[in-house]
Amino acid sequence: MRHIFVHCLPPLVPPYFCPLAQNLRALHRVATMQLLRDVLQGLDEPTLAYLATAVDEMHDADDEALAELFGPFCDELGVAACEKQRLFEGLAVVKESPPRLAVHAVSSVILPSCALRDLLGDPPSDTDASGDGTHAVAEVAGARRASGKRAARCTAGAMGGVDQGSEPAGPAELEDDEDQPWLSGSFGVVEDQMQLPSWAKRLFAGAWREELRAWPRRWSSCQVALLAASLSPKAAKVAAMIESNSIDGCMCLASGLDMLVEKLSGLRRADLDASKVVCRRLVEWMHAFDVDCSMYSDLLSHPNELTMLRSFSGTLVEPLLRRVLRPAHPRYVVVEPREAKVKPVDAELQQLWGSDLDGSEDIRVAVVLRDGLVQTSLIYVRQSTWWLVASVDFAHHGEAAPGHWHINRTPSGDRVEHWGPRGAVFHGTCWNCPLWWLVIPAGLEYASRPLRLDLLPTDAFGEADAH
Repeated sequence: MRHIFVHCLPPLVPPYFCPLAQNLRALHRVATMQLLRDVLQGLDEPTLAYLATAVDEMHDADDEALAELFGPFCDELGVAACEKQRLFEGLAVVKESPPRLAVHAVSSVILPSCALRDLLGDPPSDTDASGDGTHAVAEVAGARRASGKRAARCTAGAMGGVDQGSEPAGPAELEDDEDQPWLSGSFGVVEDQMQLPSWAKRLFAGAWREELRAWPRRWSSCQVALLAASLSPKAAKVAAMIESNSIDGCMCLASGLDMLVEKLSGLRRADLDASKVVCRRLVEWMHAFDVDCSMYSDLLSHPNELTMLRSFSGTLVEPLLRRVLRPAHPRYVVVEPREAKVKPVDAELQQLWGSDLDGSEDIRVAVVLRDGLVQTSLIYVRQSTWWLVASVDFAHHGEAAPGHWHINRTPSGDRVEHWGPRGAVFHGTCWNCPLWWLVIPAGLEYASRPLRLDLLPTDAFGEADAH
């Protein structure tokens, strides 16, 4: 289980209960914060504030709903059963009259990141400097909020050394030293291309110009429901409500949270409280997605992605990364190797392709089958030979969702199974790589289909393919 380091922060509320305050709801919030700080010792202040907000919106919640909200935190922090009961009883008292609760010092702890993200989305502070790109929807939403700022500026250069084994010579031909806006890209037609699914044909026919534009207002009610269902294992009732009321993207953004909550009728209290949380997250993320971006590097703004950009800045691999984050029409090939790991597959392809550099193509995607399903796609760039740059995994790996990607080079150019800083493994998401990375030939099936492909706007890409 991954962890994030939660820093010590100054209190957000005064160290005493102020009887002169006029806003009763604010008093309840102060008292709730003090109670949470008392029982959940070690949680940072932004997380406590986030939980207090959730409690405030669940002011009529019963013990079952509170247990669902706080159970994971209590378990991860080792809170005793008697303390958990004191928490629930204290929250019941707070709802009636805010008590005078002592403030305890806040200490730094190692907090499991999955608990907060699974329940309420990403924590409000960027402390996960070694994360792996989990909960892709939340992360790309945050990236889109900051899309006006460049994640990193790229500079040309080279660093020494490549693999001392049989690795081919390093890339020396890409001299481009600047990122380019997505819409300034172009590519030619690939002759004798494999048959591709209909959405991919539309992609290469011109729909690629749409992939960095805002999508939410173009989503159907089925797509909005699908996004809602992905936010929580308890979102089924919200998804069903959205479909039954034909709430498409435009309606959801225009009417907002109040309209969604109003449609939630006939639910028992615990289900209603959980559904309200899902609705709030859905509206927040749709607003975050409702932003145009100019290039994929704008979306690489999560702390682990910024670490990756800094690690490769000025290296011989950096121009290759920039190249594969631009528009392209690669040649797709299908392989079914003896061993499905990256290194042996790459070795087989290097032997098969050799110095096959004829023709105008400069990018290839090797689609790797295992047990008849597409497990991985390998992204190659043509240099003095074909160079493996990145790979896409179409399966869940821990918290990484299908369609996550890896870099298969170190900054010095050595080929590796999965690169990562300081011993960690870097994961991109299906939301911050070009759509051509996710294409597989027609007739094949993903081991697990990336969510992004089911949220393609149908006015540009047509109806989703069955596989």
